[in-house]
Amino acid sequence: MFKGLDINNPINYLNPGSDLAYPPAIAGRNKEVFVPAGQTTQMFIGADATTDRAIINTTEKIYKTFKMKRVYFSAYIPTISSPILPDVFSAPPLVREHRLYQADWLLRFYGFAAEEILPDSAPNLDLELDPKIAWALRHMELFPIEVNKASMEDLLRIPGIGTTSALRIIRQRRLCAVHYDDLKKMGVVLKRAKHFLTCGGKYYGEGSFFPETIRRLMLEGDDGQQLTLFQQQMALPEQKKVMLHG
Repeated sequence: MFKGLDINNPINYLNPGSDLAYPPAIAGRNKEVFVPAGQTTQMFIGADATTDRAIINTTEKIYKTFKMKRVYFSAYIPTISSPILPDVFSAPPLVREHRLYQADWLLRFYGFAAEEILPDSAPNLDLELDPKIAWALRHMELFPIEVNKASMEDLLRIPGIGTTSALRIIRQRRLCAVHYDDLKKMGVVLKRAKHFLTCGGKYYGEGSFFPETIRRLMLEGDDGQQLTLFQQQMALPEQKKVMLHG
């Protein structure tokens, strides 16, 4: 994706904090007038063999180095035939795009580093589970976490607990202990969180505390069937074939 290209100079030219963004004639003026809403950029996903790890590492670098406001991801939709591009009838990687947005969220709001989300042993995101759950399953030695004692940083590492629910837990603990029945009212997604926490010293997860078991439970619906995302969209290329070939 970035082979043979140096993206630093073009992005740095648009960086509000860079002298390159301001001609000498206006260098003394208030720099905040230069795109005060901040810069954004976009990456197309699936047009080549670039790994998710390379994409997330580059995203993290852009945020840290250039103070980019936001990085957007767009699934590549094949429109022309080319030996260096995916087949025109191949499905757009919509699930992958969705997972990258979730990983981006972890970078921006949950204190995760790119190397935590995708280490060397995992070059691509798990398409079946969101990145936070996938990370937790790789680090079961850190769980379960007691919600009545955990720091804000540790609470945010628990799948099913977001920034708002974590703040509510911390606020509640100043008054009295948090009970398991309180967690749902605080916005915690217990279907995920119960496998990775204890409340008052009690573990509420189902079955054994093994990543394989928890993964299976996460992927099973109420009827025991594995859940899939974008099933309908994934079928579109076959429909397109029928339409094009009569």
